[in-house]
Amino acid sequence: MTTSRRTASPRDAPREPGTARADASRPGPDAAVPEQAQARGLRLPRWFRRLFSSDSDLESEELVAQSVKSGATPIGKAPDRRRVTVQGTVSAVTLNPRERHSWLEADLTDGSGTVLLVWMGRRTIAGIDPGRKLRVTGLINRNGDTPVIYNPNYELLG
Repeated sequence: MTTSRRTASPRDAPREPGTARADASRPGPDAAVPEQAQARGLRLPRWFRRLFSSDSDLESEELVAQSVKSGATPIGKAPDRRRVTVQGTVSAVTLNPRERHSWLEADLTDGSGTVLLVWMGRRTIAGIDPGRKLRVTGLINRNGDTPVIYNPNYELLG
């Protein structure tokens, strides 16, 4: 005959009369905030998340969903030193003038992160403006915490 060992759980703890047992599988009143519920491993209905999320969070989710749907890698999950295709919106364009050489920089955001695009030897590129949607392919590197793609191939999106 085998003996089984049982460990004590919070359900086995004695309760005072008239008090309810705390059940970890049910959300409490403080789980109304989506972040708290997600931290507990609860899956909330989409309408509920949309009700309590900020506009920027909703926009980020939409951008990530669009890039994944098109087959691109989310910027936040792009592996270092690999050739990747990412898609997003240009948030800033900067020209770094040098005496003999200059380069154009653009920040591309897809909701999961931002990548710095650098075109060396270029002062301008027609169509690369803030607010424009791009799909770029190139070797992604990390310069500190910032992912960078040098001289990427790009496609302007509608």
